[in-house]
Amino acid sequence: ARAGRREEASRELAAVLESKTGVKSGDWLTVVGEFLLGRRSERDLFQAAEVSPAREVDQAQLCQAAFYAGAVRLLTGDRTGAAEKFRQAVDTGITLATEFHLAKAELSALEPSRGE
Repeated sequence: ARAGRREEASRELAAVLESKTGVKSGDWLTVVGEFLLGRRSERDLFQAAEVSPAREVDQAQLCQAAFYAGAVRLLTGDRTGAAEKFRQAVDTGITLATEFHLAKAELSALEPSRGE
């Protein structure tokens, strides 16, 4: 999407989501995909991330939600809001999540003087 192929990326993601069989509409990966396609709000994304079957905060999903929210904000030109969400992802401390490391890299690109 960053390379100027946002429409193509959206079509490809939509096709993948529609081709998945046996996936429930509330499935976490489907929620993320729907958010990236603009079918769910950022608020919806975070609400889905915070509720696990045990009704506890799922820190890994919260890290992922923050990263993807930051990515969407960055794509829409909101660099300050993106940095805020990337910081939120890093602040979860979930170093096993790929999104944690992606958020650190994005922060480093957005705020090189901070030394993230």
